[in-house]
Amino acid sequence: MSKSALAFRSLLVWSLAVFAAATLLVAAPHGLGQEPRESTRPPWEGAWHWLHETQDGRLIRTENWFCGVFGAKDRPPPRGEQPTQAEAAALFRSMPGPMCGPVNVLSATERESVHESLSELSAHPVNRGRRTRWHTRVEGDKMYSDVVRGDGTIRNTWSYQRLSDPGDSSLAGAWELVSDEWDGLMLMTDTEYRYVMTRKDRAPIQARPNELTDREAAILYHSFEAQGGAYSVRALMITRRPAISKDPREQGREMTTEFSIDGETLTIGTADQQLLWQRID
Repeated sequence: MSKSALAFRSLLVWSLAVFAAATLLVAAPHGLGQEPRESTRPPWEGAWHWLHETQDGRLIRTENWFCGVFGAKDRPPPRGEQPTQAEAAALFRSMPGPMCGPVNVLSATERESVHESLSELSAHPVNRGRRTRWHTRVEGDKMYSDVVRGDGTIRNTWSYQRLSDPGDSSLAGAWELVSDEWDGLMLMTDTEYRYVMTRKDRAPIQARPNELTDREAAILYHSFEAQGGAYSVRALMITRRPAISKDPREQGREMTTEFSIDGETLTIGTADQQLLWQRID
């Protein structure tokens, strides 16, 4: 990977945290253990933790968008600064699922909904454009989502634990990366973040994860970024703690940085290394 690509990736990793700082400066955080705010939002909106024996997953749903970052719990970190082809291939095969896109609610009651998600951004190109129908029900701080087949039968059921409500700051919601080289979408609550980014010139490899060659899997590993976790802020600095990340070495680490923001646009970095995020919801 070139020095410019590495610098860009580093800036991408930091950008989510910086953006989160702006969110919390506008409004105090809210999460479990605090008094809930009055809200007419559907209960399935907010930040969630996927409950699974072998997989870890972090999801945010807003009124119109979703972003989920999923991967195996036992992903081994690379031994060197950059992963070898075999290491990159193994890391990709253990994390092909991160994806983001719009959500269309087809029907809803107070605690249940039938909705369809469209994967606009995905770690694996084979998932891009995929539509999935879900039957979701919320019981307290638990959410259960049934994946519905075309014939109406249930393929599987996923269970989630609530991490935070949708957030009420002026920056909580959906943001799109403005870049000539990358597509990106990130969703935020007041205390949680998720993002998926993919290179615009990525190879359109369509083989399933278990059918990829090591070379193909390694190429795909270097063509996306994904991360999800929690953050806190003090003054103008944000501390981000990824719970799940494309690079497992970043999981659990605390990282701090600064930002500048103007209206609906967030600028990350300084001088000749800057990224722009534009609010879309």
